[in-house]
Amino acid sequence: MSLLTSRYFLIIGGIILLALGVFGFLVPEPLEDTTVVHFDAWENYIHTIAGVAMLAIGFLLPAAYRMYRWWTTLIVGLGALAIAIIGFAVSGASFPNLGGANLENPFDNVLNLAIGLYALVTVVVSRREALPVKPAVEEREPEKKRKAPPRMPKAA
Repeated sequence: MSLLTSRYFLIIGGIILLALGVFGFLVPEPLEDTTVVHFDAWENYIHTIAGVAMLAIGFLLPAAYRMYRWWTTLIVGLGALAIAIIGFAVSGASFPNLGGANLENPFDNVLNLAIGLYALVTVVVSRREALPVKPAVEEREPEKKRKAPPRMPKAA
């Protein structure tokens, strides 16, 4: 079992994001005195929705649709890296600094950076998943039999 497949990325990343989203709703202001961890409502919604979507794609899409899992992994990875870069660039800006979300603390940015890098490494390692699946043997066109070249008669 390799953890560097798009299916496992979607499952592991989905579990992490769903857990963060649920944790943010249950404990609205964890460790408020420190600026290490802070979840606002927008981040909780985004983490929960993204986690559920990633789990659904990872678990429910059959192997024949692995190409879509690969493309989803690529999109999630590029999106997470973009959010991490923006988060590092706007850290310290007033609330909200990215749409409705607040990416002021290092935990958000490091989390997005880790998810983005994991996704892109997975995309590179499992690039064969991006290719369409070949049809089963029964669905392929029958191969034409080649005729053997004519044999030369033996000299007497």
